Amino acid sequence: MARRKKEPANVHRQRIADAARVLFEDKGIENTTMDDIASKAGYGKATLYVYFKNKEQVVSYLVLEGMSEIYKLIIRDTPELNGQPFRKKYDTVCNILVEYSRQYPLNFSLLQDNINVDFDNDTFLPEEKETFVIGEKINECLASMLKEAMDRKEIRQNDDIFTAAFTLWLSIAGIISASGKKKEYIEKVTGEKVDMFINKAFDFLYHSLL
Repeated sequence: MARRKKEPANVHRQRIADAARVLFEDKGIENTTMDDIASKAGYGKATLYVYFKNKEQVVSYLVLEGMSEIYKLIIRDTPELNGQPFRKKYDTVCNILVEYSRQYPLNFSLLQDNINVDFDNDTFLPEEKETFVIGEKINECLASMLKEAMDRKEIRQNDDIFTAAFTLWLSIAGIISASGKKKEYIEKVTGEKVDMFINKAFDFLYHSLL
C-alpha cells in the first residue's frame, strides 16, 4: 500500500476503472457492487471511496474515457487526410469507431446512453461535464469534415451542419451497436460475416450523403 500512496491519483482511478470494467462486462453494472470493485482492484473499500464517491462516478469515468480516446484517435488520424477525398476521412472515422468498439465494448456501449447536459447546479459529476465538452469537440471535427466536403461539392449541401454531423455520428455508432446485437440474425439471413454487413451499411450511409 505504501507504494500506491506515492502514485498520482489518476493512476489509482485508472486502476479502479479498469477493474470495474472487467466486472461490469462479466456481471453487468447493476450486479456489481463497490465492494466487488474494491476487491478486484486490490483496494480497501474506504480507499476506493477516496477516488470514486459511488458506482455512478465509476461509470461516468468509463464514459469519459471512451469519448476522450475516440476524440484522440480522430484528431490523430484525420488531419493527415487534409485535402484528401471525403470518403477517406469518412472511412477513417468508421474504422476508428469499429476498432474501439471491439477493444472496449463496454465503454462503447455506454457512449450510446444518455449523457448529462444539465450543468446549472452542483449535482453533476465532473466527468459528465468533461464528457460533454469532448463530445462537442468530436461533433466539431465531424462538422468540419462535412463542411469541407460540401464546399468541394463531394456531398450535397446542408445548412444545418450540427444536425448533419450529429446524425453521422449516431448513424455510424448505431450501425456498429445494432450489428453487434443482431450478429446471429444478420449472418443467418445474409450468409455473410457481420463485418461484411457493417462495411455494406457504411457504404450505404456514405452514398446517402452524395
